[in-house]
This record gives sequence, structure tokens and C-alpha cells, in this order.
Amino acid sequence: MKRILRRLLLVLVSFGLIAILWALVQKTQSIDTTAIQQVNSQLRELKQVDATWNLDILRSKMGINKNYDQVTTPLQWLQKNQPVLMAAVNQADATGIKQAADELRAAINDKINLVDRFKMQNALLKNSLRFLPTAVGQLRDQIVAVTLSDASIGINNTGQTATPNAFSSSLTKLEATANEMLTELLKYNLAPDEAIKTRVEGLLDNLAAQPSTSYPEQIQAQVDMIVNHARTVLKQKESEDQVLASIEQVPITARIDQLAAQFEQSFEAALKEKEQWRIALIAYSAGLLLLLALAMLAVWRSYRSLDQANAFLEQRVAERTRDLSAALANLRESQLQLIQSEKMASLGQMVAGIAHEINTPLAYVKGGLEILSARMDDVDALVNETSGLMNLMTEEPAGDEASHEQQLAEQFATVQEISSAFVETEAISEINGLLDDGLHGIGQIAEIVSNLKDFSRLDRAKVAEFNVNEGVESTLKIARNIVKHRRIEQQLGAVPLIMCSPSQINQVLLNLINNACQATTEETGVVTIVTRPTEQGLAIEVKDNGQGIHPDHLSQIFDPFFTTKKVGEGTGLGLSIVQRIVKEHGGKITVDSVLGVGTCFTVELPREYQAHREQELSELNQGGIT
Repeated sequence: MKRILRRLLLVLVSFGLIAILWALVQKTQSIDTTAIQQVNSQLRELKQVDATWNLDILRSKMGINKNYDQVTTPLQWLQKNQPVLMAAVNQADATGIKQAADELRAAINDKINLVDRFKMQNALLKNSLRFLPTAVGQLRDQIVAVTLSDASIGINNTGQTATPNAFSSSLTKLEATANEMLTELLKYNLAPDEAIKTRVEGLLDNLAAQPSTSYPEQIQAQVDMIVNHARTVLKQKESEDQVLASIEQVPITARIDQLAAQFEQSFEAALKEKEQWRIALIAYSAGLLLLLALAMLAVWRSYRSLDQANAFLEQRVAERTRDLSAALANLRESQLQLIQSEKMASLGQMVAGIAHEINTPLAYVKGGLEILSARMDDVDALVNETSGLMNLMTEEPAGDEASHEQQLAEQFATVQEISSAFVETEAISEINGLLDDGLHGIGQIAEIVSNLKDFSRLDRAKVAEFNVNEGVESTLKIARNIVKHRRIEQQLGAVPLIMCSPSQINQVLLNLINNACQATTEETGVVTIVTRPTEQGLAIEVKDNGQGIHPDHLSQIFDPFFTTKKVGEGTGLGLSIVQRIVKEHGGKITVDSVLGVGTCFTVELPREYQAHREQELSELNQGGIT
């Protein structure tokens, strides 16, 4: 009885010591650095986004960006990544972190509001800047028209007459003032300077100060319009500079650094606490080791013979382990070679179709360029004749003024004739159509090459977030030569993004779609692809209305080298590889087939990949083209 009590007491003491050790071990578990690394990555990326944002604002200001898409692009990043950052903030039990996050959020909102103001001010400024050169050109055309119509005597809008030289000189001065004002205004827009602004305002005052009775009504109206738009540019430029100055003062970078520092302080505090528990664990472990050494010393002699037996057994186990490792390495090498052969066979089936798909748009791109080349002679003639007309209009008559006028009229008639021919034959519309067709063809070629490149890359073993619906679209484009004689029905549902090896899932889709097409005929073949969400992730169904699979073969279709196709038409590895890929992603594949009706393969994949299989996924991809 006493022996039993002693043993029970020993067991209880042992359990108590182990429980204390377990508690200390739990306290000293390493801190998960994934969260802090993710936060630091998000903050670094936010810094880069903010810098790019500022650069795009300056580009929009300088007119480099044709629209405001680049200015609004950071908003998409914020909408996507800010919830992740805020989730990390909410998990952190620290007032400093939450306060820094609130200040960062406020700074971002301030900058968004200022960017909206900048877009409005910049749009008004650009509209006026784009209009002013046209308005000054129209003023110049009006002055030329008035000068030509009143070549012998200038008549103003009050009916009073003036000498031709005085009137022409006045109009010439008006045109020169408008051109100088436009030049100075464009300089001011590119490099704001108070001296330039003063000159612009002086020139505008000169234009506005001209008496309304000096010029015909249409010229005076054009001058007033130019003055109003120029003053608008000056006003909007000043407002825009103020908004840009406010944007530069928004302390987003400082707020990011402040939030990063708060996270770092919190992380260091946690590390310090863990270190204290580690010291306690070391001390406790040292005591246990001492007790264990005393116990081991007492029983060492009795287990000496057992140690010798164990040593011999370990040697045998090591030898067997080396043999098994070598056999496993050989097996994996053979398996990877088989996978390489299957993948190269699939890629070879697609090459001929892809070449045909590229030749079709390439043919009409070439034809369009040949027509454009022929049209360039007419464009060259129009440019040369127009240049001759401009030279005659700007040069002073060298001799007889009547002869000069005759040359000017003839040159004008020639230009008008060529221009009319362009309008009547709709040459510009034809050229634009040819260019659009050429760009469309080149876009098709680029799309085909891009899909093939993405589908055949060797470095896609890395697990990444993947949209299965996009994978279906990409696979159908790559396999266009295979599926073009079948009716493809897509029923793509709103499925979630999954973590997987995208290239391997694309290979699964290609193999299943290829098998479905081969099981059907060109006349009546229908292949249906369905994607739908599930509780664990998503499901992919590939259905066909082919001849179906015999029940005796259903249990063998996933076996390596098993095939019902003729010799030379299949290796029997496709479905075996598909099953392996699906299983290594933590999913499953099932088949439902009815003879004479068709077959349906269903692939179920989880949202998250299995981390302990990532190395196997990498080895599978390294076996060949994926």
C-alpha cells in the first residue's frame, strides 16, 4: 500500500513539474513577427504610394498626365489596404498606436480633400490654357481677313475711315500684343514668376484698354474673350499653387513614421517580457536537469546493456533510412520527368493554334499599314502646298502687288482643292479607322503572347492569391485552337480569391478542358465550365456531352499511364497529374459520368493553401513548363 502511495505521489509531483514547465514554455513562445512585418510592409508601401501620389500631382500640374486617373490611383490602394492596417491597429492593445493611426487617417483624408480641390482648379486652368492658343489663332485669322477685305482703306465699326497704313498697323500691334501675352502666360504657367505675371497683367491691361470703337465688332469680341480667359488662368494658377502648397504640408510621411515607431515600441515591450520568461524557464529547466541527472545516475548501470542494444538498432535504422531516401529521390526524379513530358505534350498541342491566331491580326495590320503608306503622298502634298500658302501670306511682295495677290489666290485655291478632296473622300476617317484596326490587331497579338507567357513561366511555384475565373479565361485563350470547334458555355460565379500555385491550377483547367473537348465531336460538342463558392473555398466543374466513361474504367482513370485513347493520342498522365496537384493544394477531385450522356469533373479547392506542402508544390512546378 505504501509503495502504491509513493508511486501515486511521484506521478502527481511529476505531473506538477511538467505542468509548470509547460506553462513557462507557453510564456516563452516566440512572438509571431508576421503581423509586425506586414504592418511595416504596409507602411513602407504607403510611403511609396504617397511619394508616387505627389509625383503624379506634379505631372498633372505640368500637363504630362492626360487625365486624372493617376491622381486617383492611390485611393484604390487605400481602399484595399487600409482595412488590413486598421485591423492590425485594432488588435494592438496600445493607446499610442491607436492615436497615431487616427492622426494618419486624418492626414490622408485631408490630402484626399486637397487633391479633389486640385483636380477642380487644375481642370479649369487647363481648359483656359487649351482655349487661349486657339482664340489667339482665331484673332489672327480675323485680322488677316479684315486686312485683306480692306486692302485699300480701313473702315471701323463706327463707319469712320482711316488710312490703310494706320489701320493695318493698329491691327498688327493688336496681334503682336496678343501673341506676346500668350507667350508670357505660357511661360508663367510653366515657371511661375512675379515678374512674368506683372508683364502678363500689363499686356492684358493694354488689350483691355483698347477703345471698343477702334476695331470691328468681331475682333473686339474676340479680344474680350482672350482677356477674360487669360485672367482666369492667372487666378486659377494662383489658387492651384495654394492648394499644392497645402498638399505639400500634409504630414503623411511623419504620421507613417510615428505609427511605425509606436508599433516598434509595442513589439520591443513584448520581446522584453518574453525575455524575462525565458530567464525563468532557463532557471527552472536547470533545476529539472539537475534532478534528472541525479535520477539518471541512479539507473545508469541498469540500462547500460539496453544502451548498447539501442546503438546497434540506431545504426540499422540509419542504414535503412539512407536506402529509403535514395529510393525516394529516384522515384521523385522519375515522376518529375513524366510530368515534364506531359506538360511539353500539352504545350505542343497549343503552338500551332497560337501561330494561326497571331497570323490573322498580323495580316490586317500589314494591309492597313500599306494603305496608310499610299495615303502619305496625299498628306505630304497637302503639307507642302499649305506651307507654300503660309510663306506667300507672310512674305512681303517683292514686285507687283497684283501679281503677288494672284499667286496668293492660286495657292489658296490649290490648298482648298486638296483639302476638299480629303473631306470628300473622308481620308482622315479612313486613316483613323486603319490606325484603330492596326492598334486592335497589335493588341490581339500582345494579348495572345501575354497569355502564353503567363501560362508558360517557370517561376510560378510561389503560392499567391488567385482568381479562378481569370484563370478560366486565360486557359480558354491559350487553348483557343482546341476549343474553337466546340461550343463553350461559361457559368462563372462570384467565387472568392484562393491561395494556391496559379500555374498549377491553370494546368488542371487546361487538362480537364482538353479532355472534355477530345470526348466530344466538332458538330455537337458542348463544354460547360462552372465555378461556384463553397463553405471551404470554391468548386470548379468541367462538363461535356461526350460519350461518357465506362463504369469499369472510373476507378482507374486517375492511375498513371491508364488511358482509353489510341496509341500516340495520350500518355495517361494528365488526370494523374491533375489529381496530385489538387490533393497537394488540400482539395479533392471527383468524377460523375453516364455512358452516352457525358462526363462532369468537379474540383474543390480550399481558400488557404497547406503550408507544409509548399515545398512539394515547388518541386512539382520545377518538373517542367507550368
